[in-house]
Amino acid sequence: MRPGGEGKAMVLFEFALLLQRIRSALTRRRVAILVAMMGVVLVAGTVGMHEAQGLSYFDSFYWTVVTISTIGYGDIVPTTFWARILFFFVVFVGIGTFATALTEIAAYFMEQKLLQMRGLHRARMKQHAIIVGYDESTEELVRQLQDRDLESIVVDKDLDAAALHAKGIAAISGDPQASETLERAGIKTANALVLPSAGDEGAVMVALKAKQLNPGLRIVATCTRREDFDIMRQAHIDVVVPMSRLLGEVLAEAVNESTIVDFLLDVFEKEGGIDLDEVRVDRPTTVGGLALKAGEKPIVVYRHGVPTTDIRPDTPLAPGDLVIAIYAHPTGPQG
Repeated sequence: MRPGGEGKAMVLFEFALLLQRIRSALTRRRVAILVAMMGVVLVAGTVGMHEAQGLSYFDSFYWTVVTISTIGYGDIVPTTFWARILFFFVVFVGIGTFATALTEIAAYFMEQKLLQMRGLHRARMKQHAIIVGYDESTEELVRQLQDRDLESIVVDKDLDAAALHAKGIAAISGDPQASETLERAGIKTANALVLPSAGDEGAVMVALKAKQLNPGLRIVATCTRREDFDIMRQAHIDVVVPMSRLLGEVLAEAVNESTIVDFLLDVFEKEGGIDLDEVRVDRPTTVGGLALKAGEKPIVVYRHGVPTTDIRPDTPLAPGDLVIAIYAHPTGPQG
C-alpha cells in the first residue's frame, strides 16, 4: 500500500460507517412513524366501527385487522353509511400503511443481519469479553470463554466477519483504538477486555482508550518484551501475562524432563487430571472452615495480592482473601 494509503482507507471506512448510521437512523424513524400510523388506523377503525355499526370493540378490532391485512373474510361487512365511509378510510390509508410498514421492518432486520455479517453492527451484549486482535489462538480463547459461560466478541481491522460468524464467533470490524469501534463492541457494558495479540504498544493505546470509556473494565493483555511489562501495568492493565518469559521457562523445564510441565498441562488441559479452584472469602473464617468441594485442598492464600503457602486448618481468613485449592481426579494414582 502506498504511503498514506492506510490512513485514506480508514477515513473512507469511517465515512462509510457514518453514512450507514445515518441510513439506519432514518430507517428506524420511518418504521416508528409507520407503526404510529398503524396504531392510529387500528384505533380509528375499532372505535369508528363500534360507533357506526354498534359492534363490540373486539369485533370492531377484528374487522379492522382483517381489512388492512387484505384477508377480507367477509363475515363482517359495513352496512351503515358511516361504516362505509370508515371502510374507505381503512382501505386507502390502512392497507398502504400496513404493506409499507411490513416492507420497512423486513428491510431493517435484513440490513441489521447484513451489517452483522460484515462486522459493522452494534453489539447487544452485556457482561461480555472484548477480544482485540485475531490470529490462530483467538478461536481457542473464544472456546475457553464459552466453556466458562462467558460471551465474547472479536474486534480487529479488516476482519472477515462473515467467516467468523459462520464459526459462531461474534466479530466487529474496525480500528480497536477508535472509540466508535469499542462502543460498537459494547465497551460500556463489557466486564473484560482481552489483548492477546495487539502488540505491546497497541495494547497500551487500546487499554487507555477502553479505561476512559469504562473505568471499571478488567483488562488482560500479553506482553512480548520484558522491558514493556511495567509500562503496560502503568497503563491500567490489570493482568499482564509475559508470554515470552513463560514460554521460555516452560520449554527450559521440559528440556530438563521436569514433571512441572506435566503438572501445568494437567491443570490447563480440559482432559487433565488436576483442577484448580479459586474461592473468594466473604466473611471472617479459617482455612478449615471453608466450604470446599469434596477432595479439594487449599494450597495458597492471596491477601492484598500477596501469596502465602504457610497455611493450616486454623489459619485465619479475612473478607477479600482468595484461596487457591487443588483437586486431583480419582483417575490419578491412588495411595
